[in-house]
Amino acid sequence: CEWIWRTLDVFGIKMHHQSWTYVNQNHDDYILIRQNMLFTGDYYGDDEQDSPDQTIELAWYDGFAPDICEEAAISLPSRTGWGNGHTWVDWDSYNDYMNTDELPLLVTGRERDDLLISYSYSDDDIEFKAPKGYIEDQVIKYYDSRGVPDPKTGMFLAAPYAGMAIFHADKSATNTSDDINQPKSLAWQEHGDYWGKIWRGGLWNFVTDSNNRPPPMWEYEGFIHNEMSIGNMFMIQGVGPYTLSIGDDFTAIYAIGAGSIDEDLCSSEGAKWYNWYWDLPGDKLDDAGKNSLISQGKDSLFVNLNRAYWAFNNSMDIPDPLPAPGIEVTGGPDKIEIKWGYPTDDGFNDPDTGIDDFFKWRLYIL
Repeated sequence: CEWIWRTLDVFGIKMHHQSWTYVNQNHDDYILIRQNMLFTGDYYGDDEQDSPDQTIELAWYDGFAPDICEEAAISLPSRTGWGNGHTWVDWDSYNDYMNTDELPLLVTGRERDDLLISYSYSDDDIEFKAPKGYIEDQVIKYYDSRGVPDPKTGMFLAAPYAGMAIFHADKSATNTSDDINQPKSLAWQEHGDYWGKIWRGGLWNFVTDSNNRPPPMWEYEGFIHNEMSIGNMFMIQGVGPYTLSIGDDFTAIYAIGAGSIDEDLCSSEGAKWYNWYWDLPGDKLDDAGKNSLISQGKDSLFVNLNRAYWAFNNSMDIPDPLPAPGIEVTGGPDKIEIKWGYPTDDGFNDPDTGIDDFFKWRLYIL
């Protein structure tokens, strides 16, 4: 999609937004986004310069509230209203977290040879000792709400991880090459004791000064929630500051995505957790096993953003499928004969490369 936000009040910034989504099964869990900021001085959207000629400093960021990972618990069909859970924000680098021998970064030969990924997930909330709708006297175990297991079925209602990563940020208004020192911010907490003192440096400093970036994994999974958890947590990746005069612009390109174990696994393994939690017969999965399984969603998220970075470096183009084949159906005594294929041999050629690298048909019987 593509749209233009005509102005941002006071500054007069024209923002041109473009986004790409795909239906390919390897590329359908992320959105690629390109944001261009043009300083026009137009306050009112009438294509007239309203501000005086001046030079400004502009920082830009995007992000979203971490409850996106908790929404799964309250929006799935037939499970409306079940919203007990606690979502946490963290960040990591692709190369530090992933086994790059097995899953290397798909993009090579670029100066940006790693991805800084901000992400959120549903973690345990120690304020709730029992599931929603229960009191402590009604349960026999502490309720670890990581993934929000449904107390009536065991289904993991909030297994997804959501995240974002910046792939490109202009070095300046006059230099469109990639500034690999961006982003400078990866997560924002409105009021937090980051380093043993209350941090009230303001969002501007947090976006623009990399010295204020928390060290990697400062909020580790299973973090003990104390005074540091006071305030709103957000995934934020920001760039800047940029020095802009009238007519200057800059561009940032990034992706937001999600990753999770699949719903069938949430159901089947959740049933085992249910047996364990309520001391019922059958296969069991304890909290440690549940949390380890749900953590695989982080791997999926990182894989998806790796693919998004590849698509960005491939000019937003992903592999195209072959066109649908022609199908001929013939009925006869005791049989139905189905033939499919292309009228000419070049129908098997790859739409992008023109090379015949066709492997095989795969048939599904429903």
